[in-house]
Amino acid sequence: MSAPPKEVIVAALRGDVETLRDWFAAGNREPNAVFDFFESWSQSYSDDSDAEEEPINGGLLHCLMLHLAKKRSDAADAVRLLLAHGADPNLQNDAGMTPIRWCEFPGEMNVLLDGGADVHALKAEIVFRRHGLALVKLASRHGVIWDFEGKIWKRIMDGDATTVNEKLKTVITFIREFKSAGSWKAYERQPRVELVRLRSLCARGRATPPPELERLFDCPSSATTKKPKAARAARPLPNEVFWHVLSFWRSSRDD
Repeated sequence: MSAPPKEVIVAALRGDVETLRDWFAAGNREPNAVFDFFESWSQSYSDDSDAEEEPINGGLLHCLMLHLAKKRSDAADAVRLLLAHGADPNLQNDAGMTPIRWCEFPGEMNVLLDGGADVHALKAEIVFRRHGLALVKLASRHGVIWDFEGKIWKRIMDGDATTVNEKLKTVITFIREFKSAGSWKAYERQPRVELVRLRSLCARGRATPPPELERLFDCPSSATTKKPKAARAARPLPNEVFWHVLSFWRSSRDD
């Protein structure tokens, strides 16, 4: 398969959806050619220190992902366009890398995953991205198990002062909480489980519910309530009703 014209490669590097759409509309196009685009890439970083590391080759999806986050916006629309025209989300370049390895934004990663990209192709370097926490959460939601193997993970989890900043500490905290929960479902459910435990403590008089949720917790028993109607209203909610109400409650882990 031959490489696309240079203007199409540049359009992919820039996330130019209109140019890509026009190229596909002009005829039967092959979106899965693997080609060397270093020259086009380096020209787009003219006189810029960000062009220090020479990129390797790839396909049009790789081009969309390669530009650094501060040099581009979320390429989700362009990714969606290429997938609609037959682009392979698991296309490998000569180094065996698939486009998802270079994702910078959660939107484009989500489109790739919906299109069949292998989430397990992701490596530890995504934690250093501008939107590292969102990318790690999305990968976790799709089944990635963080095994912490390899030198990069060891440096991250050991808190190497040369690699860890406040932003990265937040990612590390999430990964540890996620691994402790065991699954994404358990991770999301944990704040609700803690409320159930608090409810049990409140029922035994060992804790006080938060004001905004006190109507979900046990009220004074009917033995201390004189009026029958008030006594019925004061009965604690059945557990199944309590859980049903909590299913509509959004915690910080539901984003």
